[in-house]
Amino acid sequence: MASVLSDPAKARAKAQAVHSYLTQELQLNIGRKAASVETFAAFMGMMRSCNPLHPRPKAQKQLPVICPLVQRFPEVLTGKLTWYKDVAVALSDVVDFGGAALDASKMWRMMVWIWLGNGGNLHQAWNILKEFPCVKEYKADDLRQPLEVIRFVIHAVKHCGNLMKVIGSDGLDKKSRLAAKRILYLVEWHKAVPLLVQTFHEGAGSFEATLLGLPGLRGDLTRKEILILFAASRHQKLSAVGKPSLPFGQGAKNGAKAFLAIPQMDGRCATHHYHKHLTKMIPEMESAMSRLFPALKATGDHTLTMGDIEPCLCAASVFASLVGTLRKQCPHRVARHRVAGNADKVWEALDGMRGPAGFYAYTREGKPASGPAEVNVPRVSYKRLCLAEVPPRSFLNKKAMFGSRWHVGTVRKRQRTR
Repeated sequence: MASVLSDPAKARAKAQAVHSYLTQELQLNIGRKAASVETFAAFMGMMRSCNPLHPRPKAQKQLPVICPLVQRFPEVLTGKLTWYKDVAVALSDVVDFGGAALDASKMWRMMVWIWLGNGGNLHQAWNILKEFPCVKEYKADDLRQPLEVIRFVIHAVKHCGNLMKVIGSDGLDKKSRLAAKRILYLVEWHKAVPLLVQTFHEGAGSFEATLLGLPGLRGDLTRKEILILFAASRHQKLSAVGKPSLPFGQGAKNGAKAFLAIPQMDGRCATHHYHKHLTKMIPEMESAMSRLFPALKATGDHTLTMGDIEPCLCAASVFASLVGTLRKQCPHRVARHRVAGNADKVWEALDGMRGPAGFYAYTREGKPASGPAEVNVPRVSYKRLCLAEVPPRSFLNKKAMFGSRWHVGTVRKRQRTR
């Protein structure tokens, strides 16, 4: 989780770093004010125009210079919510899976997806679990389902040697998924599925109130991960619940302060505060993007949603740090305004650059760079994973669950009736 950006000087420095990079290295024709709607719109439009994973050839041709940082980190510098890989997979496998209906099985899949940290590192854990009976179809009162998911993750963590090689996302809550006091949160989420479905159908306010009452779902970051996925749905019945109550994470709040001069706010009124300010700015942002990138307007890629803006505000703060790193690592003789003519030297610096957690690097040729992001979550058959019955309460604690009796394939089984 990002710390609160309370220093005005640091906020100005972030905005200035992004603005100077856009105007000098990338030679975009924008005004002199660093913290402005135009600068932020230029940042989002630039990402949409030159992202190699989502090519927009006409928009790219209109760029004076193609941004090497976006080409290096195209999975996270997207400029569009539905272009994030985590979001795209969640939409196809969870939110829009089976159509617009929201039933207990879809809600349970959402809970597993979120507990794994947006499907797990590189979605490997999700791709193994998603077809298992414990995930595919919700069974009320069958607590073997969440316990089997937890069992699989414990087994995978022991195999991989590190929790974050299995669990995905970079939120601090993900790093404590298997902590002694939190290891059974997924069991509580499983019990709450019927209530979550009921309140979802009652509307955004009721659904958010239910999330706020569940352990591990109360924080802005985790609620945002759930609501932003529903907001991204192509089905209006689902998106209508996610959009109105989409909270802003601390990274987005910092970005709103640095790049749009929106005052920081926490607490119950924070969501309304950010929605109110940003809703007023969206028309100006879209107008600026259309002027700077007319090819995006021709394809409809100039439009913005609150779901697009929230992660981009966070990305802009990270981007400012990446700009500083690139400038330090580039040879001194490579003038800022000559990036295009010194692509070889720029990529020499980029080849050694790693972004923050979750920033998967790509090569100059547009291929994923090999490195520590590559993991090997073990595949197991459901026969070896399933439990015959819920273990006694005395066994359901971290010490026992990490013991040898909890290893996949070692718990005595009998034929299941589901």
